[in-house]
Amino acid sequence: MVTVQQPMLKKLKYTFVFIIIILVEAVLIAHTGLSMYLTYKNQQDRIAFHLTRILAGDEPSNEEFGKMPHHHSDMTDASNMLSYLVTLDERGNIKPSPHTRKYIGKTSIVELSNKIIASKLNKGSMRDYHVSWMRSNNKIAFIDTSAFDFAFSHSIVMVSCMIAGTLVIISGIAWALSGWAIKPIEEAARRQHMFLSDASHELKTPLSVIIANSDILLASRTLDAGERKWIQSTSDEAKHLKQMVNDLLELARSDEAAAGTLNILQMDDVDFSDVVNEAVLEFDTVAFEQGCSILAHVEDSVHVMGDKSLLTRLVTIFIDNACKYARAHTQILVTLAREQKQLRFQINNQGDVLTHEEQKHIFDRFYRSDKARSREAGKGGFGLGLAIAQGIVLSHKGAVSVTSTLQEGTTFTVTIPLKQK
Repeated sequence: MVTVQQPMLKKLKYTFVFIIIILVEAVLIAHTGLSMYLTYKNQQDRIAFHLTRILAGDEPSNEEFGKMPHHHSDMTDASNMLSYLVTLDERGNIKPSPHTRKYIGKTSIVELSNKIIASKLNKGSMRDYHVSWMRSNNKIAFIDTSAFDFAFSHSIVMVSCMIAGTLVIISGIAWALSGWAIKPIEEAARRQHMFLSDASHELKTPLSVIIANSDILLASRTLDAGERKWIQSTSDEAKHLKQMVNDLLELARSDEAAAGTLNILQMDDVDFSDVVNEAVLEFDTVAFEQGCSILAHVEDSVHVMGDKSLLTRLVTIFIDNACKYARAHTQILVTLAREQKQLRFQINNQGDVLTHEEQKHIFDRFYRSDKARSREAGKGGFGLGLAIAQGIVLSHKGAVSVTSTLQEGTTFTVTIPLKQK
């Protein structure tokens, strides 16, 4: 039994994990941030209250100002914080006292007081010195906030580590849950894949019989024009249906290869330059019949490790698609070049511009833009070719994209890792 892990399911799984992580982390950060903010605001209110008391003379001064209190872990009680009061004379100068030469770090209280006087502010904080202050008339009150600053900084570090650890744990849980959540979708995709593969195999034999019988009848000389027309229509529709069955089988194979199923890809050293040159030569006549021409710029000896039959199919899908939808009297440009450790294969044609919506769905299976819905002039299709091409690219660990503008035309770009020497 083959398990099909399509890129869509992987994308769904990653999206599921991302949403869970964002939601949980957002709630955690919001809750923790609010708690930290309320703690900080509450402490600032207490500091302001005690500074007011110091200015009013209700708070005792502490001669050990500038030293860390023994119980610095107490963040909620500002009475444990060291304080100091500076008195100014009528001219705004600091009145000398036995303690005015005390230092906060390498700066004296006098220097800090002069800075406060020059600022003309009534209150503030000096984070570099772990000091909060308040000024009223001829007094400046100081409180040493080093205890709170130390504890708050330590809390921020601890909270950051907790959030990081939670992120790792939640990521693991979310990843496990995502597997459980998308399991029904994965099973449905697997069953759909098996149905398409099995049904396609079962349809090939009766279609071959219908086509063979139709050809025998068409070879008969006893048919009148009406009967011949009906049988020819039956034969054409059977051949059209057989092509769709073959495309479905090829799509199933590319899906299994992209999922990493063993023994699907026949890996070998492939000269991608030869593959492109041969395809350009093959479609040169096709382009001529469409009133176009193909110009190729192919770098020599571009080698990859891959399945040659699938890579050949990949190139022919894009060149065939370019020939079908190119305007008459325009040039189809095919380029192949090395780019760092990967090849870059591009094909550009001048035709109807693909809208942004069409570009988003161009690689979806069974998707066709309006201009491709009819079978006129051989342009009709099932919307499987580019889906097959995308599956082949993904199975070779590559990427494919499309751009379409009026000035530059429509360009498909394929990148595949080069063979490592």
